[in-house]
Amino acid sequence: MNNFRIHIVIVLLFIIVETGFSLQRADRRTGYVPHSDRIGQLEDKLKTARGANRNDVLLALAGEHYKQAQLYTLLWLTTASIGELYYAIMDENDVDAGIASDLYRGIGYFELGKYAEAEKMLNSFLLLADNLPQQLRNEGKAWLGAVHYVRGNEQNAIENWNSIPASVRNACSTVAYVQARVGYNLDGLRDNCPADQIAGEKQTIPQMEMLVSTGQFELLPELINKKTFDAAYVEQKGSEGELRYFNPSEIVTLSHAHYALAAYYARDASSAQKKRFYDGAFYFYTGRYDKAIDVLEGSDDLTNALYLAAAYYNSGRQTIAQEVFDYIEAAGDNETVRRLHVMYALLDIKGRNKNVMEAFDIEINSQQSRQRRNVPHDTYKKLGLVYFYNEEYDKALDVLGAAFRTERRDDLRVNSPEFMILYGSSIVMAKNFISLSDAIDMFSTVMRAYPHAEALVEVTSLIDVVTNIGREGRIIYRR
Repeated sequence: MNNFRIHIVIVLLFIIVETGFSLQRADRRTGYVPHSDRIGQLEDKLKTARGANRNDVLLALAGEHYKQAQLYTLLWLTTASIGELYYAIMDENDVDAGIASDLYRGIGYFELGKYAEAEKMLNSFLLLADNLPQQLRNEGKAWLGAVHYVRGNEQNAIENWNSIPASVRNACSTVAYVQARVGYNLDGLRDNCPADQIAGEKQTIPQMEMLVSTGQFELLPELINKKTFDAAYVEQKGSEGELRYFNPSEIVTLSHAHYALAAYYARDASSAQKKRFYDGAFYFYTGRYDKAIDVLEGSDDLTNALYLAAAYYNSGRQTIAQEVFDYIEAAGDNETVRRLHVMYALLDIKGRNKNVMEAFDIEINSQQSRQRRNVPHDTYKKLGLVYFYNEEYDKALDVLGAAFRTERRDDLRVNSPEFMILYGSSIVMAKNFISLSDAIDMFSTVMRAYPHAEALVEVTSLIDVVTNIGREGRIIYRR
């Protein structure tokens, strides 16, 4: 395992040295400003804004937080998916990733909504974890409790949580974080983790999730601005150190926090429609579908209706969801229908993607065809999302490759962070191992503006090492 780690470090140092200076020059050339920087600029303006100008700043802030939340949503979905692929490669090559790997597999499966697989992995971890640090065992019990809770077995959930030492259980810790994620005991969490007592560095993520879950949004900007949790993964020692990159839960919390702040800043703005939209999106993405339905019902806006239908679908009311989807498909313009197809794929709704190419009307034969037809770059990204969520990774590569601007590959204004994350992740998930270095370059570009993309760099580098080791001895995958 030590040699394995050394190999990773060498690979990453080479990447950093090779790309660092040219990428910094590219940033200055393009004038690209990350959402996080724009948020800071708008927060400064809000301090002195009055009247109509204040309303404009509030709506702009809400919009930037929503865009940031969407990027983090894509980050954790792709990180969790790539983590699954990594473990499949490790298993196939009989490489021992350590006992703690089952913990992170379990968390990844939980975040992807695969609760049966999550329960299996977490049980496997706890059976073999006696010699691991208490912190990791507590984390496994906390997440296993969460799995039981979302599967409707509250008694087993409570038993798992109560098996964690009281000193940990009653603090604003991992247990509080996980309980907040599934909506358990929010009143108690509010008492144990009061909003006016900002936690220390290692408790930033649990504190943030508690504030999100209990509706105490005012202090979220202060927590988000803490530089201590840029790329804040679980700290470990020794041979399990690499595995911290496979825990997507911190990035999920960041996405939740930005959805919450979009709703928070929109609440004082004059647009009732925008307020409803950001509230509904927050409740939808944090899994509170009944509240999303309460907020969005009665809206005549098709974008709001899209989230309403999705909330119906995820809360088990598929019949009415289908009726709303049908209405949107019939009444929506081209852009609305494209967003509808992305939602179908995200919700894993089968049988509704028959007209997907008609909706997008994209030629993918060459970059020149894209320029000639003047198809927006974002349209390619949306179709790439459809294919990625449907696990049609080769098709995602074809679409995204047709729109990728190779002559401006480091320009985040043209090849946006979301596009680069999606394209690089499609390379990995399509098992296009020859191009893994290209994926690492893309993730490294994004990482300068969004440090949490470090997870994608690290995991893809690990896959690159494992598959190269495999190619030296035997073929792992045949295309």
